[in-house]
Amino acid sequence: MSMRLSVVGWTAAAAVLLVSQGASAGGLEYTGAGAQALGRGGAVAARADDPMVLMYNPAGLAELRGNQLMIGSNLALLSACVDPIGYYGWGAYNGGSPSRFADTKAGESLTLNLGSSNEGAEGAYYRQPLDTVCADPAVTPVPQVGITTRLTERLGLGFGLMFPSVTPPSKWGGDNGIIHTAQGLRPAATRYMMLNSGTLGVFPTVGLGFRVAKWLRLGASVEWGIINVDNTNMAGVSAGTTPAGDIIARVRAVDWFIPGFTGSVHLVPFDSLDIVAAFRYQGDMHASGTIDLTT
Repeated sequence: MSMRLSVVGWTAAAAVLLVSQGASAGGLEYTGAGAQALGRGGAVAARADDPMVLMYNPAGLAELRGNQLMIGSNLALLSACVDPIGYYGWGAYNGGSPSRFADTKAGESLTLNLGSSNEGAEGAYYRQPLDTVCADPAVTPVPQVGITTRLTERLGLGFGLMFPSVTPPSKWGGDNGIIHTAQGLRPAATRYMMLNSGTLGVFPTVGLGFRVAKWLRLGASVEWGIINVDNTNMAGVSAGTTPAGDIIARVRAVDWFIPGFTGSVHLVPFDSLDIVAAFRYQGDMHASGTIDLTT
């Protein structure tokens, strides 16, 4: 019987491991907003210790003692590089349109007749392996500010500026997708993914927490989100990777009102156990703006 149970157990474990799981990605983010959440890997919903409960568990406002002021910041010192596989000549064709690489800040430029010549500077371009592309990050603090007070023994009020737990943007390949290499100016291999993401936002938030009974707290917070988008991407308007066919698209827009809401229920069945259920909603961004296209 013991042998059979062991076989069944191992078979079940193997079946679980063989089940494929979905994967998702949302960019680079901190593990949580605020110093405590960052240090605890985001596991802070059931700890009502500071004004960050406005974001995670507004019912916890009924737990905070006295008046509290919190000023904090996350600061990312990002070092990230992409080491692509391949050669600059892959997909470089459609002759007759000279490709001009320019670094306006350094005052340098280079023109190659790609597709019409296989010698000299053009031949070196085709055979050169793709160079490493590193991010040029914007070292920008992501602040968190919160003020809370106890209106009564059961009722807590809070106000703050709560920012998302995202890292600041970075540039990949400068403003126009051109990098410096040992052989001169070259188009960054990452230019079709992202050149620059400059989205900024501010989220004024106000919340209330009420202790209904010794074992039950209820809370809600609302926010007014303001988002400014300034993103730059690059796309090829024709087949292939010849830089002469690239076009830069810079999108700039502002949404002055994105509503948000967080509600939570905080249960304390006995002193050594806290159970929190929270729900968060944030509206979609609807913004008008401009698109600048540069060939």
